[in-house]
Amino acid sequence: MDKFWARFDSWVQAGPFRSQDLAIYRIIYALLALATMPTFSPLTRYPSSLYKPPPGPFELFDGFPSKPVLIAMELLLAVALSSLLMGFFTRVSSLATSILYMVGYGFNYSLGKIDHTILLAVAPAVLAFSGWGSRYSVDSLLGRARQRPEPQWQMRVLGMCIGVAFATAATQKLVSGWLSLSSQAVLGQFYTKYLTEDKHSVLASVASHVHAAAPWELLDWVTVILEFSSIVAILWWRAFRGVLANLALFHVGVLLVLNIKFATDVIVYGSFVTWAPALARLPGVTLSPQRTEHRVNPALVYPGAVAAILAIAAGFWSIARYAPTFGQQTELVIILAGGVGAVCYGVTQFSALRERPRRARPAHAA
Repeated sequence: MDKFWARFDSWVQAGPFRSQDLAIYRIIYALLALATMPTFSPLTRYPSSLYKPPPGPFELFDGFPSKPVLIAMELLLAVALSSLLMGFFTRVSSLATSILYMVGYGFNYSLGKIDHTILLAVAPAVLAFSGWGSRYSVDSLLGRARQRPEPQWQMRVLGMCIGVAFATAATQKLVSGWLSLSSQAVLGQFYTKYLTEDKHSVLASVASHVHAAAPWELLDWVTVILEFSSIVAILWWRAFRGVLANLALFHVGVLLVLNIKFATDVIVYGSFVTWAPALARLPGVTLSPQRTEHRVNPALVYPGAVAAILAIAAGFWSIARYAPTFGQQTELVIILAGGVGAVCYGVTQFSALRERPRRARPAHAA
């Protein structure tokens, strides 16, 4: 048993991830989350009779909160994300972001539909303990960001959360007859979006002329296999990253055919990118591999940091509330960028395999 736990510990602590990569990702995550920030106040349009919460703490409520409460949640979320962007009290900001997302999404899910947006709430809760505020942050300027071990186990936990989320969705598809050969589930989803919801995506007109059952049945199976594969692939980082790349491409296809956006998933996939080496390849970009300590007077930093956080929060909250199309267009960019990143990752992996030196064959095999 001791040998098993020793191997398990070794597996948990193994990985290619560095705190510098996660510090860059913290900024990317916060910016994208601010740009696509949800609004909770529209929930007040629905009567209490439609309030059907999933099992859990939201059953304690009789209906949706009042509009001022929901607007306050939106503002607090904007402040928490802005603080996370600046790396100001990073751990507190991360946990506050996660809690506010979970509460807001919990009320959204009480209308009966639960989706993968929850991953956007899970990521900061896990990465709050990764040291992703140790660089490029106000905390590092103030000397509050302590040096920590590289964040391998935190990434294992986040990967498991992604795997469980997709495996849960795949299991639901299996028990509901998604893979039945007598029907095509994806085709049903397509016609629901195309005919009843009038969602005409880029490839919708082309897809509407595909009447053969085989291609649609293949999509049913590919969907379930991809969703199940993530929880198996977490055993090996290369396999897991490959699955995420395929999922990112799959999301592009879902967007182009069904006009369904999974931008929040793509944002979370970004945590598994080694950002520092990728950005270092860009012209004019230089990132120091060493962590530098800059200690400045808190009295000079605090007022400016608080003012910047409030200004950023007010700006993005106003955009989310009064210009929702900005967030919708940003989601499209995120999904397409994820597809491009997936292709680039595939090319680099293929190139690495080709450049790998071949093992010398034994003399007798010549």
